[in-house]
Amino acid sequence: MMRLGLVLVAVVLGCAPGGLPRFDDAALERTPAGRAFRSWLAAYNTGRADSLEAALTRLYSESALVRRPAAERAAGLLDWFRNYGAMTPVRLDSLTQIAAVVTVREELTGGWGVVYLDVDSVPPYPVTGVGLLPFTEPPDFRELTVADDSALAAQVRTLADRLARAGAFSGVVLLTHGSRTLVREAYGGSGGETPTLNTPETRFELASVSKMFTAVAALQQVEAGRLALDSTIGSVLPELPAPASGATLHQLLTMSSGIPDFFRSPRYWAERSRIRTFPDYWPYFAGRPLEFPSGTGWSYSNSNFLLLGAAVERVAGRPFAEVVTERVFRVADMTNTAYDGGGPAGGGVSTVADLERFARELLAGRLIGPGLLARALTGHVATEYGGRDGYGFETRNWNGVRIVGHGGAFTGISHQVDMYPDLGYVLVVLGNSDRSGAQAIASRVRGMIAASPRLAAAGIR
Repeated sequence: MMRLGLVLVAVVLGCAPGGLPRFDDAALERTPAGRAFRSWLAAYNTGRADSLEAALTRLYSESALVRRPAAERAAGLLDWFRNYGAMTPVRLDSLTQIAAVVTVREELTGGWGVVYLDVDSVPPYPVTGVGLLPFTEPPDFRELTVADDSALAAQVRTLADRLARAGAFSGVVLLTHGSRTLVREAYGGSGGETPTLNTPETRFELASVSKMFTAVAALQQVEAGRLALDSTIGSVLPELPAPASGATLHQLLTMSSGIPDFFRSPRYWAERSRIRTFPDYWPYFAGRPLEFPSGTGWSYSNSNFLLLGAAVERVAGRPFAEVVTERVFRVADMTNTAYDGGGPAGGGVSTVADLERFARELLAGRLIGPGLLARALTGHVATEYGGRDGYGFETRNWNGVRIVGHGGAFTGISHQVDMYPDLGYVLVVLGNSDRSGAQAIASRVRGMIAASPRLAAAGIR
């Protein structure tokens, strides 16, 4: 559960030395939500299925446990524990009778997250929901400060080593600063009948990382005058049913169209082997009601980028994969990247080196021009991951440092590509595990760069 726009009454907190708000443990006793949070956290931090199941049986109503039994809920929380470890409360963000919002420190990753817990408004105030937003912006950057690039690289290696030993990361890390390579390390390997060790040259399935390629391909067509950001997708694909046809390209690129995600259609998963062309996808989402009126909200939907790919293919008069291969991969010298089984909504394969080259060519204005690039890397719409969506790029601003890129996640996959346009850093983390390691590494790098004035002052090298 991740939420925006929480309207909660803040608890007045004391401040620890140096200005970091001090966690007020006693304040939790003031409301039912606070007391429930304390009980929930104590059980969670045991990391034991029996303790969690017993606590959840007490905390949830009978009707809630009929819908989802305590054992099933406990299994989900144990997955959190494997990914993030025990949690220590560091800041009580807000508290009401029915909701507690607490910033926590994750023991395994060293990162920060926010736990949301809601209870019913009627006694005995059973818990109605618990959610975690992991890897949020640190509440205090000072402990993350590093002196220079050598110290930054050493910290990245130390964290990646620790996560790999804990089974939380398997993959490759590449961190560069301008023309300098700071970290280029491989960890773990792939399983299966013929296990192989990862190397810096390993090709990984990309999942949603390749949405950046789709965005660039669409924006190239905008530059060419064949597409327009304020035009509806229905004007390009007249056969597309309403209501999806009414969304604009701007709304598709920023995930603000409200179009449902075809990934959430059980029919799609049952029938996907029959799909041959883009219109074959339309029945799984195009005619369904919008999640919200286009342009009024944000919701991650693979359908948006499927439609962008169809639009590129239509106006270019060539298969989508051919367009991207010629206009993106070849221009950026991405010789180990291909759409093997992928498409505009995600997939394909690549290496850390190819993705770093993509980032460099993009930021240099050689894939799309500077004017449109600036718009693409601007955060237009608030999101649930704590940043804002640009045109196919996640954007964040941590402590005044701008970060853009995209993640990718699927079964057995967890990736993050982060670019620092004003400072010249590029981080590529590709993981062949769906554990939290890739995001933990990316989050720590964000924090260290944002915390370190000397790195920011050095700028692009």
